Amino acid sequence: MRLLLVVNSFASSVNARNTVVVHRLLSRNHEVEIVETNRRGHAIRFAQDAARRGLDAVVAFGGDGTLNEVATGLAGTTTALAVLPGGSTNVFARTIGMANDPVVATNALLAGLQEDRIEPIGLGRVNGRFFCFHVGIGFDAAVVANKQSCFDACPQPLNKTGACYAKSVDKKHHCICLVGLRCLENFLSCTNACARIANAMLDLCLAGA
Repeated sequence: MRLLLVVNSFASSVNARNTVVVHRLLSRNHEVEIVETNRRGHAIRFAQDAARRGLDAVVAFGGDGTLNEVATGLAGTTTALAVLPGGSTNVFARTIGMANDPVVATNALLAGLQEDRIEPIGLGRVNGRFFCFHVGIGFDAAVVANKQSCFDACPQPLNKTGACYAKSVDKKHHCICLVGLRCLENFLSCTNACARIANAMLDLCLAGA
């Protein structure tokens, strides 16, 4: 198969060593191109170009943000989306049963390619942007919009950034979360227990003022 490996080298679990290992593993039986993102939206353009050239799959090696950009670039095409966990949480990869170790996950991906286990997933779309499993409106969106200024003013370890975000946003906002995946262990989520990756089922959850 012809693959494009899109690497976000800024993702928390991506480093030079595991990128080389992942590339070598994928290249054993497949023709693999490798590119690195360096700005917002970069992975979208890489994925769109891969689809135009008729590549079989694009492998997103990064966090959920990298995955989102690759999925957006591939939406509506015949090029498949593959994911390798390279972020801090990797919600999508963990939900579909991928190991959190990128090398172990690569071997699982190779087995899936060998057996041609390619399945459709549901995509949502808001304001022209696609999402695979979660979209936030109101407070949640305001938190994300303010996150960079929060990081600059109040750098914190990952497990404390939620409180930091909240302090930077007007408390009058409401939060509407559309979620379509099962809950993960130790991961806070509001979701329907029957939700599955392919059925496009979403819950609407409203948080108070």
